[in-house]
Amino acid sequence: MKRYIEYFFILLAFIFALVMSFLVWEKLRDIQQTTFIDLAKSFLRGKFYLLEPVRYSSWQDTAFFNGKYYVYFGPTLGILFIPLAALGFFNFPQQFLALVFGFINFLFLFKIARLLGVKKRDAFWLTFAFIFGSIYLLLSLVNISSYLTQIAAFTFINLALFEYLNKKRWLLIGTIFALSGMTRLTSYATIPFFLFEWWRTDRKIRSFFKFILPVVFSLLILALYNSLRFGSLLETGYRYNTTFPPQVREAIENYGFFSLRHIPTNIYFLLFKGPEPVRISETNYLLKYPFLRANEWGMGIFFTSPFLFYIFLVDFKKYKIAFSSLISCIIGILPALLYGGVGVWQFGYRYALEIYPFLFLILSLYFKEKMPIFAKIIIFYSVFFDAFLMGSIWGVYPF
Repeated sequence: MKRYIEYFFILLAFIFALVMSFLVWEKLRDIQQTTFIDLAKSFLRGKFYLLEPVRYSSWQDTAFFNGKYYVYFGPTLGILFIPLAALGFFNFPQQFLALVFGFINFLFLFKIARLLGVKKRDAFWLTFAFIFGSIYLLLSLVNISSYLTQIAAFTFINLALFEYLNKKRWLLIGTIFALSGMTRLTSYATIPFFLFEWWRTDRKIRSFFKFILPVVFSLLILALYNSLRFGSLLETGYRYNTTFPPQVREAIENYGFFSLRHIPTNIYFLLFKGPEPVRISETNYLLKYPFLRANEWGMGIFFTSPFLFYIFLVDFKKYKIAFSSLISCIIGILPALLYGGVGVWQFGYRYALEIYPFLFLILSLYFKEKMPIFAKIIIFYSVFFDAFLMGSIWGVYPF
């Protein structure tokens, strides 16, 4: 009987998450960027810049250089859309790819948890938490190109982790990981996990080269891609960003793109920034509906996903792979902490998404014995909290 009650609450939570997601998506579906289908069209014509006329949604998240607009993200997603562009589907919604990635991530996160010994029901709860009770959800619901790159990088890292835990084919692991880096450059910073695990479990020079060669090859491709666009092997185009808010541009001009001066600000938004009150006026602290809102500059990951607090209970001495994951989280988040962009128009701290696969792995090890009922209650709360507040950065609520 107890098992069926839990199944009922799992179903209830899943339906609730889907309904809330639909309500938020419905209110924000007028955001329709077309960056990557436009980039695919350019690739087909042998160009690396967006062709004229640039559609309204395409100039966002682009670099303006020598009179032309360039996409400063890696080329992976543009390449994925080439078949659709070749068939003339230039109005195909690129957000559909986020939906595909969503199914892939749910499936493979569940499989990763099972490979680590988590029971089926608990594996579902944990997967459910990371998809519907974290920063992942809004990134997959809103058709903003930078969001899609993060979802894609997250997906490739998950697939690389699954292959490592499953058959451990180092060439395939390296190739998938390279796709992540060619989608979003900061993904390369999470490589310590694979290097630590190679040293811990394998140490064969042959295995190392199988993993590292695709990664090096992808870096060479990116360097050539940069050179063909901006005349420099290292210039990605961020310097020529067309959409930086004035506050971000001022911070970057004063302190640089990457600087130690940016760390306190980013740590604040990563860990400590909470929701803000909705007041009847700027001079009165009396609250009005909906009472709380998320700040568009970010909110701490323990507010958006309080179940992450369980990470502090993990015995890292007992699970060596958890230690590898922790190191990868620390090093993987460094580019975001040093970056002057902060990440405006984000629910939570979206730049942390690339370390979430490793946080998932750590929590899977903790919950492999049993997931307590209190953890499931926190997961349900996380889903409700995120679904209610995630659209508030645009003044949108599901009710």
